[in-house]
Amino acid sequence: DLGALSMFFDIAIATEDWAKAEELVATITQSDPYIGLLSEGHLKAARGQWDDAVDRLEKYLVQRPVSVLGHLGLGRAYAQLGQDKKAIEQVSLAVTQDSTHEMANRVLMQLLHNRNLRIGLDNLNAEQLRGIILPLDATLGRNPNDLQARRLQLIYYPLWISMETQRQAALDMTEQERKLAENQMARV
Repeated sequence: DLGALSMFFDIAIATEDWAKAEELVATITQSDPYIGLLSEGHLKAARGQWDDAVDRLEKYLVQRPVSVLGHLGLGRAYAQLGQDKKAIEQVSLAVTQDSTHEMANRVLMQLLHNRNLRIGLDNLNAEQLRGIILPLDATLGRNPNDLQARRLQLIYYPLWISMETQRQAALDMTEQERKLAENQMARV
């Protein structure tokens, strides 16, 4: 049963019993070669072998492109390799495939926050702000007491409100200017 094997595999990883984990990967691979690639990718990641993890997870995703765990694992491996853009792309795919996946939303939220810090919070555009608000809301929706999400909420919600207020003011001003122009045209 793959479910039981996967559970034992997770225990072997958690306890860093690498020999048992490799034995379980071999058994899983015999049962389902693609799940074997996924498991091997997770094992390589757990051991800090990030390039090998990327290799296995990319091969797995060629065969099974709809896989939250595959995209999440690949995104985390890319992040460890410093390939932040690829990491965000992969974790975003995981969230797109399951918008309620708590770990995928938390990882995406952290990756986007790290990117935003590099850009500078005062330099973010609407798309970048909206990008972090979505996984932040999803994380808080699943766990309102998540301290990291609540901390980020204190940073990003005021930025979002300020940007939306400025956008609305610009729209209102544009509307006023349009009416002024119409009035001037009516006089002519």
